[in-house]
Amino acid sequence: MKAQSYDSTFTKKEGNKFYFLNQKEHWNAGEKDDIEYMKQHTTYEVIKRRCEKNPENDFFGYRKREGKKYIGEYIWLKNKEILEMTDSLASGIMNKYHLKKGDSCGIISGNRYEWYLTQFALQRHGIIPVPLYTTLGKEAIDYIISTLSITLVFCTFSDTVAEMCERNPKITLVCFDTFEDIMNHINPSISYVTFDNLIKEGKSNLIEPQLPTMDDTFSIIFTSGTSGIPKGAVHSFKSASYGSCTINSAELFKDSPMKEQTYFSYLPSAHVLDQEVTHGFIYGGGRIGFISGGIPTLIEDLSKCQPTFFIAVPRVLQKIYDKFNETYNQLGYLSQTMFNIGYYYKLNAIKNKSWNYINWDNIVFYKIHQVFGGKLKYILNGGAPLTEELYEWLRVCSGAIILQGYGLTETFGGICCSLPYMTDLNILNVGSCGPNVEIRLVSVPEMNYTIDDEYPSGEIEIRSKQNFICYYKNEEATKAAINDEGFFATGDIGKVCPDGSLAIIDRKKNLFKLAQGEYIAVEPLENKYCAMPLISQCFIYGESSDVFITAIIVLDFDELKRIASSITTESEKDSLLNIHYLNKIEIKKKILQIIQNYIKTQHVPGYEIIKNVYFETEHFSTENDLMTPSFKLKRPQLKRKYLTILKQLRTEIQNNLI
Repeated sequence: MKAQSYDSTFTKKEGNKFYFLNQKEHWNAGEKDDIEYMKQHTTYEVIKRRCEKNPENDFFGYRKREGKKYIGEYIWLKNKEILEMTDSLASGIMNKYHLKKGDSCGIISGNRYEWYLTQFALQRHGIIPVPLYTTLGKEAIDYIISTLSITLVFCTFSDTVAEMCERNPKITLVCFDTFEDIMNHINPSISYVTFDNLIKEGKSNLIEPQLPTMDDTFSIIFTSGTSGIPKGAVHSFKSASYGSCTINSAELFKDSPMKEQTYFSYLPSAHVLDQEVTHGFIYGGGRIGFISGGIPTLIEDLSKCQPTFFIAVPRVLQKIYDKFNETYNQLGYLSQTMFNIGYYYKLNAIKNKSWNYINWDNIVFYKIHQVFGGKLKYILNGGAPLTEELYEWLRVCSGAIILQGYGLTETFGGICCSLPYMTDLNILNVGSCGPNVEIRLVSVPEMNYTIDDEYPSGEIEIRSKQNFICYYKNEEATKAAINDEGFFATGDIGKVCPDGSLAIIDRKKNLFKLAQGEYIAVEPLENKYCAMPLISQCFIYGESSDVFITAIIVLDFDELKRIASSITTESEKDSLLNIHYLNKIEIKKKILQIIQNYIKTQHVPGYEIIKNVYFETEHFSTENDLMTPSFKLKRPQLKRKYLTILKQLRTEIQNNLI
């Protein structure tokens, strides 16, 4: 056992488990009566209470569309309007479609207020809203529709929706689009009604709510599985309420109440983190503005919405940073010097918690603040870790406090966060556990992660009131994920930081997430590559801060000889057996192109196409400790052996060498 090197004030070790302790004194913000009401009442009841208390306050904001463009300022719908529309929509749904409590309805759309209005209306009568991701793929969407017997889907009409209806002809659509938009695209054979008309029908014949209980199903949120079959995490109103209350309990808005805050909804509404934070703002009385046209309108939307709270993923933040660097490189010497001086002094002040006599924000960083709307207080990074460089730049230039969070679909979003008064913000970490959450580490000796390390590490297990109930109709997966003590095994590897906080450092399962939020199930994908005659063995690797994957590949040299003439000259064919020659950029490019052309014929999505590769001449084997006796890859050992090369592959991509 190594000597302890971390702050153990809020941690403890019991037997072969390492626990993070809840810092309850930092989770007492918000109106106590409101928070207790949230924990004991369903979504519709909380919304009704909010809207009747402050009928003229803003609820949802959106920008008007003309043709294919979004124009003007944000239009804000009042609390009383949202409540009226919810009641009318719910009545329209129940009168027209005669659904009963426990039935499921799909929602497939980008972010818009109608998405949540649909959720509210369905939950008013115990109908289960089921988010459908387009990125889940056709087979997964069809599986969800079939498994849940979904016949009614609320949507923004698209080619994906049209194809879904062709494969599932019993589906009826409720389209958020206008009648004119739909008529230009929809197949006459598809049964549909417009969202606005359904509200009008319901308004003329209102019915009373048939409220669910807190133990009833709030939603079933599907997540990718390694087998290709998605798993549906079942959340009750209780688990969703406890998850949503997390942001209200944090001392983020102690200087000004949640009612004065604006959240910018950019992360897909089908994503559990957007649902958690949106409901947190709804419950706390804040307002929510929605992105209008996706990434192309992001900057314009931010400037007009002027949020105080924004969830982002590294990919989007990196694009903003890259755009800044382009602008910076075009500045004159004097402007660059002024920026560098301001950056140096502000960074020093942030890291040392000291003061600057000069307000560098007003002099140097004002224009960058305006990119985020000018009023931003917090950026919550989720989905994947930030790089040190990007994290530092955001801390200096955005004018906001940068929070790192951690959570999963199964925990209804965030279960810990790097809050400024609880953790050392100079360390990249995901903070400490939230209220009503227990987090522990369990040693994973086969990966050399143990709680007896100087900085304890192991698989993260979570027990909390916001944990999911089960995977829908999947008892085997549920038993594998939740142990007898009620702890959910995440498959993520965590490590204790010097300040006693948690950092995410690895994955136990052979599944990882890229920066854009897509999961890579490596074994099935490696098998697809190895089906190519040219490839003998394949180890796929990806970083959660990147949008691409790389690989270490052992080629089949007989096949390589056969196609040698398409790669090199006759005089250099024998050189293809040489590892250094194989990995020369110009040779590697040609072989990689052949591999990419093949894998495209397998109809894999773009993010599963290898962007760079290192060709190995020695096979992975039990003798070199890179394979198990059952011929499975030893991933930790492979990563350790090729770490320097894997870093080089990333550098080559970033420098456009490949």
